[in-house]
Parts: sequence; C-alpha cells; structure tokens
Amino acid sequence: MLRFEELYPDIYLLKVPFSGLWTGVVLVTGEENCLIDSGARDADVDVYILPALAELGMDLHSVKWLLNTHSHGDHIGGHARIKKLANLKVAAHASSAPKVENPVPYAIETRTKFPEYSPAPQSYLQGVKVDRVLEDGEVIAGRLQVIHTPGHDDDCVCWYDIPTKTLITGDSLQGNGTPAQGVGFYKNLEQYL
Repeated sequence: MLRFEELYPDIYLLKVPFSGLWTGVVLVTGEENCLIDSGARDADVDVYILPALAELGMDLHSVKWLLNTHSHGDHIGGHARIKKLANLKVAAHASSAPKVENPVPYAIETRTKFPEYSPAPQSYLQGVKVDRVLEDGEVIAGRLQVIHTPGHDDDCVCWYDIPTKTLITGDSLQGNGTPAQGVGFYKNLEQYL
C-alpha cells in the first residue's frame, strides 16, 4: 500500500503511479485540511488516496478544500470522484477555474499541440464546480498562499505554506521534461524562465 510521506509537520506527499512515473497528491493538515491535486483517474482516489488517508486516521470528510497545481488530467483527474464521495469545497486560481469546471476541451488542446510527444487526450475527465476562485497572493485555509507560476502551462500555481515556509509545486519545475514525454512541456517558455 502506498502511504502519505510526511515531508514537514502537517505536509504529506502521496506518490500516485502514473505512466511509469508518479504524480503527487499533497495533504496539508491544520484547522482546515487541504488536498492538492487528485491523481489522474477515479481509480487513483479509490486505490491510493482513500487507503492512504485511512492510514492517517482520516477520510475525505476530514478534508475541507480540494486544490490543484494546474488543470492537466494527471492533477485533476480524481476531482470528480472526490466530489462524489464527500462535500469538499473546490478552490482554484482564476486561470484554472474554467478548466477545472470543463477540462476536456482543454485536455484536447494541450495534448494535440505536440502529438508526437503526447498520449491521447483524456476524454474521460469530468469537471467540478469551483466554489472559490483565487487571485494571486490570496491565502486559503489560513496557511496556503497561491502563487501564479505560468510557464509549464498558463494556469500553473505553487502553494506557499506560510507556517513551514514550504513551496508546493506540481509541474512548474519540470526542466528536462519526463521520460513519458521525452520533452519538457512549456506552454510559454518565456513565462517559465
């Protein structure tokens, strides 16, 4: 069984398998517990996230906020399943909110930009309603500040955990790409740099 690894007090990382690699799901605990990203598929929630939470004595009802680092399928693919299982609130940066609510057209646009390096678009993605739209610099759950970091994609954000001074990132720091794609994916290289 995969487990949440404690990186710092109140910050845990779960490495969910994805295409021979892994995609991270981060749990931040405190007065309002938060999950950042949700894996690529519904099954990731059932097979990995739920058992890992249970091992910590938690379940989805223990979590208040569902956040994302950006709207690529391997980061928001489990959002709809989580919302079906528990009434978490969804918060997203303003540049991500429309994509979280309607991800399929965006997945098609992203995956067909470099077809020779990309798997097929994730047409199975389901959108979820965003309950709170955040602007750059806003704080959620009393501790996580959203920092807009476009480059890998235009909606990428990092979450700065104020108490631990920890920066939580998705694919914003993907300098050499991944073995799955063979290239670094930057929607805007100038913004990335």
